[in-house]
Amino acid sequence: MPAANRRTLGIVGLILVLVTGLLYLQVRHHQFLQYDDDKFLVDNLAIQQGLDAEAIRWAFTNNHASLWLPVTWISHTIDFSLFGDNAGAHHLVNLLQHLLNTVLLLLVLTRMTGRFWPSVLVAALFALHPLHVESVAWVTERKDTLSTLFLLLTMAAYERWVRRGARSSLGLALLFCALGLMAKPMLVTLPVLLLILDLWPLDRLTAGWRRLLVEKIPFALLAAGTGVVTLLVGRAGGIVAGLDTLGIWPRLANALVSTATYPLQMFWPVGLRAQYVFRSDLPLWMVVAAAAGLGAVTWLAVRWRRERPWFAAGWAWYLVSLAPVSGVLQQGSHAMADRYTYVSLLGLFVMVAWGGAEMVGRWPRTRIAALVLALLVLVAMGGLTARQAATWHDTVTLFEHARTLDPDDPMVLAYLGAGLAADGRHAEAVLRLEESLAILPDRPLTHLGLARSLAATGDHAGAARHYRIGLAAYPEVAAVHFEMGTQLMLAGQPAAAVAGFRRTLELEPGHTGALTNLGLTLLDLERFPEAEAVLRRLVTLAPGDPLAHYNLACGLSLAGDTAGSALALESAVARGFHDWAHIRTDPDLANLRATPEYAPLVERLGRAGAR
Repeated sequence: MPAANRRTLGIVGLILVLVTGLLYLQVRHHQFLQYDDDKFLVDNLAIQQGLDAEAIRWAFTNNHASLWLPVTWISHTIDFSLFGDNAGAHHLVNLLQHLLNTVLLLLVLTRMTGRFWPSVLVAALFALHPLHVESVAWVTERKDTLSTLFLLLTMAAYERWVRRGARSSLGLALLFCALGLMAKPMLVTLPVLLLILDLWPLDRLTAGWRRLLVEKIPFALLAAGTGVVTLLVGRAGGIVAGLDTLGIWPRLANALVSTATYPLQMFWPVGLRAQYVFRSDLPLWMVVAAAAGLGAVTWLAVRWRRERPWFAAGWAWYLVSLAPVSGVLQQGSHAMADRYTYVSLLGLFVMVAWGGAEMVGRWPRTRIAALVLALLVLVAMGGLTARQAATWHDTVTLFEHARTLDPDDPMVLAYLGAGLAADGRHAEAVLRLEESLAILPDRPLTHLGLARSLAATGDHAGAARHYRIGLAAYPEVAAVHFEMGTQLMLAGQPAAAVAGFRRTLELEPGHTGALTNLGLTLLDLERFPEAEAVLRRLVTLAPGDPLAHYNLACGLSLAGDTAGSALALESAVARGFHDWAHIRTDPDLANLRATPEYAPLVERLGRAGAR
């Protein structure tokens, strides 16, 4: 490439980076969300301990959240090593990767096609389109930006291998392909995408289909292995619905409608939201219209495959890259998602850019009008992107926005309730969660969220009722048993609470909260020997905790072992328990205070005035 062209490319790339960066810079103030960020990141201790051999082993061997994403987990682990729980810094890493992807796309497309300005338009649309906000402004979607980075690097290495024949470039292409698949398995279609590149812009069909297919075997083996692992992990975790859960017709209907909807959103990106409700009863006319539209464009692509190969390649790229998330393999409860367009819209952007270039080439007098139109579209896209990015600031803002668009979506109401609860607005959270359950009563996580908010408002009996429903779905989760036991204890049902705490300890023997509450509940039931055994075990597990020693002192006092109680109280004070007003009035220490040894004990502790 001549120096002048490289300079122009550098200037345009810098402008794209600066404009896109300014539009998205607001994410430095965004928070982690109660929408996958919690279970993926905030509550995931495995990625918060720093990058070491154990963290890498975990990344490759776990099935956390029913997904196999080792490269993405390592990326998040590095973030926590560098930034801790600074959410803004994690968001900026997503933004940095999006900017790198924009520059790489511009470079790769320009190099592959030899066409500069159409490549600029594709890169600009990719950088600024509001459909891509979800992938950039949501930390959990690091897998989008990261996998696309490796996809573009694969394309660059593949192009170099095709045109120069360097085996090292082929090795790099396979390495980047593997890394991309381990960042997000949506790239299982990459071998087919490379065949599409052979059609256009690399124009390799003269090499013969057999050779082109044989070349893709190593890529196909990587993709097949990743696909099998992903499907098995997803089915085991319940995020991929079986045919017994959701029939084939609702899946196909949703796949057709969603695939036809994304191009419409590309041209008219309004009403974008975090959650699109899945409908199993889509009107037949809508499904037929979607199928007819998709069929018509496919017919044009086949008809124009020789005179307009960019049209056929762009449309094929869109359909193929979208196929894994089209909805035939239904994942979760949503019908579609903006994040699914991060890679797939590249094909449609190519169709728009090269179609515009053909129009200008045929009618040169439209050049100025086309340039003005392109700039106006990009300005409008940038404004919509900035506004859409603002809705991702926090959970409540995100789902209040979604609620204005679809007020009866039970998942939107559930996530909004979770966000309100995280902000301490439990009374409002209860209202939203109850609305969600009125529409979708069988979602256990909503029952658990409602239970926690009811507990925070003091309705412990109501909380226990919803915990029981949650436990039916999660019988092996220690935290749920503990939370329900706590609510039963506070609701005045100590015998039932004991069962909850004992089950917690069966699942997690070192759960100190369960030991504490079990010991105190047994004291209330006057089962003193059992309580003493539990409280002594707690002291053994947490020898430095002054409250553990104090609770043991209370238990021994109630049981009549005043000498043991005195020793435990002395240990509690030595470890920092200095609430003398509580010691003077705590009824559980009444037996100890009635002994002659009490006054000397207080003297020895240096607080004679506590009597």
